[in-house]
Amino acid sequence: RDSVDDPVAHTMSTKESFYRCYEVINKAVREKKIAEGKDAYEEILGMAKGDVKHLVAPVIPKFAHLFPELLDSAINALLDLCEDESSPIRKDAIRGFKTLTENLPDCISRVSSLLTQLLVLEDEEEVKVLRSTFTPIFQNDIKQASQAVLHHIKAGTAPLKEKACQFFAKEMKECKREIDKNMELQAYLVEMLLAVVSEAGGALRGEDLDALFKVIQSFEVYRDNKHPSLLASVKEALEALMNLEGIDFTEDGSKRLLSCLVFGSNLSNKVDSSSLLNHLVIKVPTMLNEASPETAVKLARMLPRLLSEKYQSEESASKLFTAMYAGFGSAMTVETVNLAVVEPLLYMLHKIGKRVPSHAMATLGLKKALGEDTDPRTAEKKATFQGYVDTVLKEQKEKSASTKEELKELGKNMKTLKGEEKNEANRKRTKMQTLVRACANIETMCTLLTRSQAIGADSINLSYQRRKPNKAQATAKKEEKKTAGTKRKRGADRTSDKPINKLEMSLEDIAKAEKKTASNQNKKRGGGRGGRGRGRGAQGSGRGSNKAKGQQQNKRRKSQGQETKQKNQGGNKRGGNAGRGGRGSGGRGGKRGGGGRGAQNNKRKRGQQNQQNGGHQFNKRTRGGRGRGRGRGRRGRNRRNN
Repeated sequence: RDSVDDPVAHTMSTKESFYRCYEVINKAVREKKIAEGKDAYEEILGMAKGDVKHLVAPVIPKFAHLFPELLDSAINALLDLCEDESSPIRKDAIRGFKTLTENLPDCISRVSSLLTQLLVLEDEEEVKVLRSTFTPIFQNDIKQASQAVLHHIKAGTAPLKEKACQFFAKEMKECKREIDKNMELQAYLVEMLLAVVSEAGGALRGEDLDALFKVIQSFEVYRDNKHPSLLASVKEALEALMNLEGIDFTEDGSKRLLSCLVFGSNLSNKVDSSSLLNHLVIKVPTMLNEASPETAVKLARMLPRLLSEKYQSEESASKLFTAMYAGFGSAMTVETVNLAVVEPLLYMLHKIGKRVPSHAMATLGLKKALGEDTDPRTAEKKATFQGYVDTVLKEQKEKSASTKEELKELGKNMKTLKGEEKNEANRKRTKMQTLVRACANIETMCTLLTRSQAIGADSINLSYQRRKPNKAQATAKKEEKKTAGTKRKRGADRTSDKPINKLEMSLEDIAKAEKKTASNQNKKRGGGRGGRGRGRGAQGSGRGSNKAKGQQQNKRRKSQGQETKQKNQGGNKRGGNAGRGGRGSGGRGGKRGGGGRGAQNNKRKRGQQNQQNGGHQFNKRTRGGRGRGRGRGRRGRNRRNN
């Protein structure tokens, strides 16, 4: 009685009982008489609600495999410990599930289900412990663990669905290498995911639905196009999802629709899904006003990506045009027109209208071809469309002007920004530049419809897409590069020498033509375009310090100069052609070694003064001045003298 009334004494008594039971179990294990430790283990399980929980938590999973008939009691005891007020005890209990599955692999599915339910814990430290415990269990048996997690994604509460989707997507990335080796496992996972999407996709967040779609796309069994029945199942699941209540006129419904559009666009590359995509696309314009501005922009920008689809008939294209026009009209009814949404809608009107021009003109109330019946409501339709155009043009004009001013101010402040502030400013500038391009595109497309009454907008590059180069310009640029590459080849002719008809030319023209021909021949000898000249021209007019010294040197080098002159006629064998040898008198040859901008007979004042001071006109080996030219190529630099 005293021990019951005294808490300390009671705790001491409980501890003694725990250690006694623990010793009994250890003795039974040593002596391989497991049955003798069963009562002691049951007593320890009862202590999970007592005063020695911190001692019991790690022991329960340690011996659970010895007494499989007590497994349910052991799991329930761990769950009780997971709900304890003490955080360390809860963490020990969570870690115990890992030990439990290591010794009893058959209970992975059950333990995975329990751990999935614990993903909604609020304590961040406990969540870390939970993930570190659950991850190895998941990787140990992907099939059983996935089945348990997906069950809660399908039937759990909204917070649990969100947490479970995030955990599942992350684990699929971690296990990708192992999953890629097993095609059968991939097919099984795809089937389970499709069941979740078709039955409960309407209750998932757009982000979570997108995460599941990305998991499906990551599997080789989906990407290799070798499993048509599986792709057909994917299409059926997506169609079933579109009929669920979750694809509604709400922000969440818009996000789900966006996820379906992205996944459907990818699926269309593998299986015919034009009817499905038409059904998805027609929903978009009606949901733009219900979605947030960011989601509305994403939805609208998805539309042009689906234009490559071949519509089954003109009837479906006509319905789609009508839906796009309705969305365009609804975008004009809001207080502030979202130009980022208007641009792709106008683009869609042009592209779809080009396929059904008669229907497009009739819908917009524009001019029709001769011989067609005139709709009495044409004037009214035209006035309505003109009102939409006036509204959007007014908005784009104001927005374009204000954005350009902001860009100027931002450009002035960019020089003072550093680090993350500069990166943020660059992102802001990119968005503003995109908006300016969108305003220009909107003005062009509206003008085409109202003034020219032309449908197509073939020259429009959407502001948020990379600009596609003009085919003619791309071809011309390619040919230019090809020609430039040919010119760089060593010894290639850069000009063609045409024969001179002197009978039909004046004396002045003959002199010019002969000079040009000689220049072309010198260029051919020079070895193509030269690089930067190196060194000083060895054959320039000398710098003789006095008359006697200059004459003595010239006598000794006269024969050498004549021989060098013959070898290097045309100049700049090393640096390039005679006219442009490069900076620093780029070669050895000619009067000036090809250095500078002059031709072979170019003499500088300094060299002429040297002649007057005693230098001889054949003083080929003395130092010349630095050239001024710059080589235009590279391959001529290593050419040596003949």
